[in-house]
Amino acid sequence: MKYIVFSEYCPKDRDKVVERAKEITEKMEKNPEKYPKWLYPPHNLAGGTKTFIVVEATPEQLMNQRHAWMPLTTFKAVPIFDARELTERYPKLK
Repeated sequence: MKYIVFSEYCPKDRDKVVERAKEITEKMEKNPEKYPKWLYPPHNLAGGTKTFIVVEATPEQLMNQRHAWMPLTTFKAVPIFDARELTERYPKLK
C-alpha cells in the first residue's frame, strides 16, 4: 500500500535528527526489505521542522520506520490511493 508519511521534530533536536537520518539510511541500504520503499524522497515543508515522504510499505515496514525514528520525531502515515482508480471504480459502487 502507498502512504504519505508526515513527521515533525523539535528545532533543538536538528543535529540529532540529521545524525539519525544517516544511521537509518545505512540500515535501509543494508536491509531494504525491512523498510518502506521511497516513491518520493523526504522533503521539508516550508518552516523547517515538518517533513513528508511518499512510500510503498507493509504495516511491518511502517512500524520499523517509526521505531527507527523514536523518540525524535512525530509520525503519521496516511494511506493514499490513485484518484484515477477511484474514479474508475466509483460507478460500480452505486
